[in-house]
Order: sequence, then C-alpha cells, then structure tokens
Amino acid sequence: MLRPEGEPLWRTVAELGDFAAGRDVLEVGTGSGEALCFWAAEYGIDGTGVDTDPRSVQEAEEHARERSLGEQLQFQVAPLDDLPFRDGSFDAAVGAAAIGQLASPLAGITELVRVVRVGGTVILLQWAWAPDISPPKRALVRHTLGPSARSLEEWKRHLAAQGVRELTLHTVRDVRVDVPREALRARLGALPHTRKLRAWGRFAGMIRREREARRLLAGGNVLGVTLIKGTRWPS
Repeated sequence: MLRPEGEPLWRTVAELGDFAAGRDVLEVGTGSGEALCFWAAEYGIDGTGVDTDPRSVQEAEEHARERSLGEQLQFQVAPLDDLPFRDGSFDAAVGAAAIGQLASPLAGITELVRVVRVGGTVILLQWAWAPDISPPKRALVRHTLGPSARSLEEWKRHLAAQGVRELTLHTVRDVRVDVPREALRARLGALPHTRKLRAWGRFAGMIRREREARRLLAGGNVLGVTLIKGTRWPS
C-alpha cells in the first residue's frame, strides 16, 4: 500500500490541526510512526498510533524510543474500522490513506470521527494526481500499488454524514511516496506450491508492472496528497 511521507506534508497537517504541547492526537494507519514522531518532537503533542500490521507497530515503537519520545507516544495493533478507544478521546485524529483501502471506508471514517471530541479536528489524507499525468500512467500506479479511486466529494459526504463540518481541502505536492516491497512477495508466498508454479508467469508480469510504477514514482511529481480537514460538531 502506498503511504505519503515527508516533512512538508507533516507540517501542513500539524498546522491545520493546531498541534501543540498537550494536544492528544491519534493517527489511524500510522505505519512506521514517522509522522507521529515528527509531531511529538516538533510540536510537543501526545500521540497514539494505530495500525493493523504488527511489524509496523514494532518499528514505530523503535523509532519513538530512538528519539526519546516513548513517554509522549504509544502505538498499538488494532482494526482501523474498530478502534479501541472511547468516544471523544482525542483532540485531533488523522486518517491515513490506508482508510481508503478498507472493505468499508465509511466504517473507518465513522470510527475516526467517533473518537474525536466535539470541537476537535478531523484530517483525512487522500491521494491527488498531478494535473499533467496521463491516464495510462495513472492506471499503472493505481493497478499496481492501489491508491483509492474515490472522489474527494465522496469523502466529504462521508465526513459530513458523521457530523464533521467546516470542511476544507488542502493539497500538498511535495511528498515522499513510501512503496512497500512486501505485498507481491506475500501474495505469491501464500499460494500452494502447484498453484505457485502455474501463477508465476502472471506474478512475473505484476512484478514488471511494479518496477515500472516504482520508476515512475521515483521521478516525482506524480502523486500529491489532498488533506480534507474539518471540525466535529455535536450530533
């Protein structure tokens, strides 16, 4: 799954969310925890990160310890559409692009909003294409690496339906794209041996497309991130 990274993006999120010392911030789909570590070090927030991948959570915990941020940050494994927190637990919640990959993204958004206090900030990250990218290149990256195809208007409707108001859009083009290498290997390794042999030709083609997509992304200016920011109102 593609994941946007980089200081310009993280700073924009922090400014939109009014991150400051004492603010409790949740990141849903935290990955390796780099964003939360940045916000804790630069803005003094207290952060909680949730991810479905135990290896990512372990890596995030290691990053926090290396930066002496263990007292400010905590990470845990949990479903993104069934968060283990009480209603209104956080001053702000940031929903990573992983929410768009859920079987029911609406369930993920419902949970993202539920755990934010009334008057708190909800920020959803979604991919945005550079305006001059051709449809074939878009199709290559989307098919191989899986950015969500949902429209921004659809995301805004989902947020509004959960009581998020004052919705605004902010696009950040200067992002680093983290492209995990494990996905295709895991998919191939899960097959029984006989099916693995039959499927090798198909997977070899997928690997070639993955490499081509990586070269395209490495050139930059392909993907940006649109931040959808809003305020939770009383229900």
